[in-house]
Amino acid sequence: MDDALEAPPDPHRWIILALVCALALAGNYLQYQITALGVVLMVRLHLDITSFSFLFLAPMVVAVVLGIPLGCAGDRFGPKRVVATGFFVSFVGAVIRLLWLDSFAMQYVGMLLIGVGMCALASNYLKVLGCWFGLDTDRAVGIYYASSCLGIVIAQSSTAFLASIEQAYGIGAALLGVLLLLWCAFGSSEPSVSHERKSVLEATGE
Repeated sequence: MDDALEAPPDPHRWIILALVCALALAGNYLQYQITALGVVLMVRLHLDITSFSFLFLAPMVVAVVLGIPLGCAGDRFGPKRVVATGFFVSFVGAVIRLLWLDSFAMQYVGMLLIGVGMCALASNYLKVLGCWFGLDTDRAVGIYYASSCLGIVIAQSSTAFLASIEQAYGIGAALLGVLLLLWCAFGSSEPSVSHERKSVLEATGE
């Protein structure tokens, strides 16, 4: 009976994986831009190394405080909704960081908000990938982690070559805004079940 009920994998799962990986890449890209711009920011904001470290670690503080609550929120409201809300908050943080470049306080607030999206994703990505990939989840998770690390590499290797801090932060905010819209349009927490398959599952009590 199980073999008869088993449906072929939904090809939409690759779109879901691409969106999850792109959000992970963009989230880390935004966070780690600051290290490539460290010297410029320290001069512009008159920071010492301690203050700069305080600024850089802001997203990690969010992960420590909100990791469990956002994971629980994903169970209650659905991963798609929680991830979308988290990255909307991150987008607001990216805009704040871009508009108030000369204020350490606003830069810190922006970095805190930027950390919310990655925290929401890290707390819920396994639920999404597990629903879509089943026994292939391990492969999907490997791709996710590679994409997440790729965001750090791109931020470190390319940000310093941009013309200004404004351009660097603007590119990051625009990238995140586009991906957020794509996630809202095409993201899904779990595959849909056809009416015929649902009827069979209900009839068999599964």
